[in-house]
Amino acid sequence: MKSGAVAKYIDSIDDGTVFAICDIPNDSSSDSLKTQLSVACKRGRIVRIMRGIYYKPKYNKLLETMIPYNPDDVAYAIARNNGWHIIPGGNSCLNLTGLSTQVPSRFIYYSDGPYKTYNIGDTNIELRHRGSKDMPDSDGLAILIHALKTKGNGNLTQDDIRTLSEYVRSHGVAMDPAEYSRTAPWIKKELQRIADVQPL
Repeated sequence: MKSGAVAKYIDSIDDGTVFAICDIPNDSSSDSLKTQLSVACKRGRIVRIMRGIYYKPKYNKLLETMIPYNPDDVAYAIARNNGWHIIPGGNSCLNLTGLSTQVPSRFIYYSDGPYKTYNIGDTNIELRHRGSKDMPDSDGLAILIHALKTKGNGNLTQDDIRTLSEYVRSHGVAMDPAEYSRTAPWIKKELQRIADVQPL
């Protein structure tokens, strides 16, 4: 990596961006990257959140203070840095799919990586391992599956099915049976019900 490449990367991203070392185009040693990142931290251009994860500060000019980084962005940066696939946890899946209006207060994610908990200041980020059969590559489909699991077998109303069908259409979720062939039979049945709903 040419000298100053980290500075150029920082220039290319928006204020308020959380990024991982793996996000930086790199053709040199990790020691070179770490040195450049350390210099950028000392100059106040970025803030080190934890090992391998950084934040380009965004300031509230009126209050003259730095806006806190988004823990959700940190979770996804951690996942990218480790090559893990993550999605929001069960209650968040209910919210994202429209089955609940309640916004979860805890930062819980499902991951195809190991169980991990990260304590960052006053924030806890928890990654819970889930098997590959319930973690298809499609985030939309994975969120749908875990919304069903959180709702529970036998607890879905016809209105719920219509709500989930609207989520599928609005988010362009491909309902490919091959992608969920190994999940529980009752989930496959509900996914088929969702796929069969005709738009009004």
